[in-house]
Amino acid sequence: MSGVRIKSTEPPNYFTGSLENVSVSKLLQSNYFGKVLSYNGQVIEATPLPGIIGSLCSIFARSNEEFQGSS
Repeated sequence: MSGVRIKSTEPPNYFTGSLENVSVSKLLQSNYFGKVLSYNGQVIEATPLPGIIGSLCSIFARSNEEFQGSS
């Protein structure tokens, strides 16, 4: 992210608070780790991770394979 901050003139609410949090986060450079809870062949269920719905993620298997997914 470029470090640009968004300033809202609206009273604080959940949306503007979330927007402020996302705008100051360096989500592209953060690493979070979770545990796979289940897998049905198409969908992986994992422990909760901080992130935005639709965020891309990498899943590493014990066999050293890497899979791409989204939250």
